Amino acid sequence: MTDSLGYLFYFYYHAVCGIFRKQNLILPPKNSCLFNTTFYLSESISKEWNHLFQSTSHNHSIPYTYYWIEFEKFFLKTMSILQFNYRNILHLGHDVVFSPKTEYIQIGETINLTVSLKDISLLDHNRAVIFVESKITKLDKTIISQSIDAIFLKGLNNDNIQKLKNSATYNTQDTSSFRYLSKRESQLMDSNVTRGSIFLPKNFGSQYGKISGDRNPIHTTPLLATAFGYPCAFVQGSAIVNFLFKYFIVEQKEPLDKLNIKFCRPICLGNTVTILSNSTAFELLDNNHQLLAFGSR
Repeated sequence: MTDSLGYLFYFYYHAVCGIFRKQNLILPPKNSCLFNTTFYLSESISKEWNHLFQSTSHNHSIPYTYYWIEFEKFFLKTMSILQFNYRNILHLGHDVVFSPKTEYIQIGETINLTVSLKDISLLDHNRAVIFVESKITKLDKTIISQSIDAIFLKGLNNDNIQKLKNSATYNTQDTSSFRYLSKRESQLMDSNVTRGSIFLPKNFGSQYGKISGDRNPIHTTPLLATAFGYPCAFVQGSAIVNFLFKYFIVEQKEPLDKLNIKFCRPICLGNTVTILSNSTAFELLDNNHQLLAFGSR
């Protein structure tokens, strides 16, 4: 198990405080929301991830987000600094680019991880998108990958909106591609595509939470997910990213130098998700052919 008792206390302390916090958006200097750390990939951690995603132990070329527990530490701390309410955030997307000349993390290797708050930009009248930038490098500073995670933030009041509009350093990103995601329909369903699938057991949110550090109850506890206004307990966005890494690299035998995904709606646990893909684009659909997520590679 990757997360320790110390991390469990850290996570639940920040999560509980975040759930009951009155949201009051604070905009500190961006360089105050910067996190640098190192991460060591042990054989036991590699085995845990390969076991969960059902990949054989020799498939170390799959660029799993082994370091995600460190990302969670950054985000929990940043959420506290910015005074977000934990119930008002949701993973919207992940965009990663891999260095073509650099091998991904190998067992026994230590890497550097830098995570920073890139921006908070308005989406519409009371919602915004938080952009978090991550960079993984080898100890000699060679870049392994760079990624941006988009986090949905709702419940902004008029004062919060004016803070963002008047800021000289925030509200700089174009958020138009994140609008109307829930209304988007499949573009690939009736075309000539490759089909695959992902089965998500009902306990997968808890299993993934143990190794990734993302123990948010909307992913692990159906009753709490419903209490927070969601139709079901649903899988973590980063877990879907890892499933797609395995699908394209191992099952489709494709080289993968980048991947971009946007989530249209929660992907409920206890279901099978259909993957449709062509040479550049992909979509995830539920059993009713409703679009769950889409992206490119």
